[in-house]
Amino acid sequence: MIRSYKGYVPEIWYEHDDKAFHAIAQGIRSVIHAEASTLEEIQKEFELSVDTYLEYCREEGIEPQKPKSGNIAVRIAPEVHEMVADAANADAKSINQWIAEVLKEAAEKRLSERSIKIRIR
Repeated sequence: MIRSYKGYVPEIWYEHDDKAFHAIAQGIRSVIHAEASTLEEIQKEFELSVDTYLEYCREEGIEPQKPKSGNIAVRIAPEVHEMVADAANADAKSINQWIAEVLKEAAEKRLSERSIKIRIR
């Protein structure tokens, strides 16, 4: 069974071209990558890659990136909360599902613009 290791969750896929399983750590910008010929091996290789990354960070004196928890606390006006609840209900979704989908769509749209906005104070 594939599992997370030290808080890093692997995304695993199989590449037909090189006949190997690959794993990368989800939720961080740094690349933690592992490759193996079997699912049994990919877990061990992923753990080794995580340990190598953490050791590198320790040696270089840099803070290792940690995956995001997936929890965001947001405060909104009561009338906006009501609108969100109505919209989620209209889509037959929970508020959490609806917000997650809307945020994902908005983030994907924003990131696809590939522009950087600079705030000057």
